[in-house]
Amino acid sequence: MVVAVAEEGNRRSGGMTPAESRQCASDLSAWFSKNGVDCAGGDAGEMEPLEKTLGGEVDGVFAELVEKCGNGIW
Repeated sequence: MVVAVAEEGNRRSGGMTPAESRQCASDLSAWFSKNGVDCAGGDAGEMEPLEKTLGGEVDGVFAELVEKCGNGIW
């Protein structure tokens, strides 16, 4: 399979803003819910085992998604 990336137009520079991260997590949570994954919500305690496994703090979109979906997406 060949994938072509269009590089013309308004190219993005820099990372996502906090608002874009929250929207991305909301969109992913909605997609998981529509596709049969229970995204009833998580809590801060669900981040601890993940952070221990990874050896550091989890942030960004992934942290937002864990807060929204808990461990239902694993």
